[in-house]
Amino acid sequence: MTTTDGTMTIGTPTDGGWRIKTNDAGTHYVDILAMIYNYRIVLTPIAAPLLIDRFWCYAGHDLQTLLRTFLAAHAWDGALDGEPLDWNKNGQTGEWREP
Repeated sequence: MTTTDGTMTIGTPTDGGWRIKTNDAGTHYVDILAMIYNYRIVLTPIAAPLLIDRFWCYAGHDLQTLLRTFLAAHAWDGALDGEPLDWNKNGQTGEWREP
């Protein structure tokens, strides 16, 4: 997304990351959090904004990983029965994929 002056922004800044959008069902926010070793897409319930329902990790902490995470968050509808693209770790199952 771009601002009116043409600069690129990730989303609305939050404590520790960015709020990208509200899911299509209107029940959760799709957020990106900056963790120590990775970026993480999380589903945050609108009714309980200090909780995280589900999360997926994107290995790395460089600009390329941030952009990959950002694109995956934007492309995903945030459905509770789905998942974003190209993650490396599924926080619910512990499944790991090589970056």
